[in-house]
Amino acid sequence: MKKIVLFTLILASFNLYAAHNKDADKWQDTTLSSTAINNIQQAKYKYKQCIVAKIKKITSAKIDSRKATDIVMQQCEQVLTEVRQIFLGEKVPEKLADRYMKKTRNETARNTLKHLMFVDASKKMGQPVK
Repeated sequence: MKKIVLFTLILASFNLYAAHNKDADKWQDTTLSSTAINNIQQAKYKYKQCIVAKIKKITSAKIDSRKATDIVMQQCEQVLTEVRQIFLGEKVPEKLADRYMKKTRNETARNTLKHLMFVDASKKMGQPVK
């Protein structure tokens, strides 16, 4: 009998705790202004343009695609820091801004490596690179 009462009390406390923290799990609307979002999109566009320009320069060189990806990413890093500055200007916590920067870097590095590997394979097969 004591076990049943104890189990019921524990279960009731979990339900009360879940009901109390129900609002904490809800999605909070973004607080970024539309101008900040527009500025972030423009900065990312500049970053992607930088990546494309550096890829075009490096595709003619005979470098390993992984090393070429590192070189391209390092050369365009300064352009990407504009996005972080916009986030910090909007009072976004550094942790969130850094997470966004890491996500953007990882996606760009994957796409760049994929593209450079495709270019390398095309060169080896003797097909023209577009």
